[in-house]
Amino acid sequence: MKRPTWRRREPCSIPALRPFAYSAADRRLARSWSEAGVSLTLIEHAILLGCGRKYVSWLNGQKSEPIGSLAFFEPVLEEISRFELSLDRLPELQPLAD
Repeated sequence: MKRPTWRRREPCSIPALRPFAYSAADRRLARSWSEAGVSLTLIEHAILLGCGRKYVSWLNGQKSEPIGSLAFFEPVLEEISRFELSLDRLPELQPLAD
């Protein structure tokens, strides 16, 4: 299997994500995803879905801090990797995150 080519990106400007510098743990986690052959598209979908869930929790009045680490998305990534979810509509959510 060909490993995905990743390039470093600046932290995104999604309000649910607290501005943060990538920690050593974030870099290790990203490296492990890359080595496991996880596509960048799947990771982006997990981030969109995770942020969407964070927004819903805020709209429902739950008090919680903004997301501050890639580790927040690990369970979401595992979830969407296990199931054949239709991710066709997730790109439509991207403008909402900008």
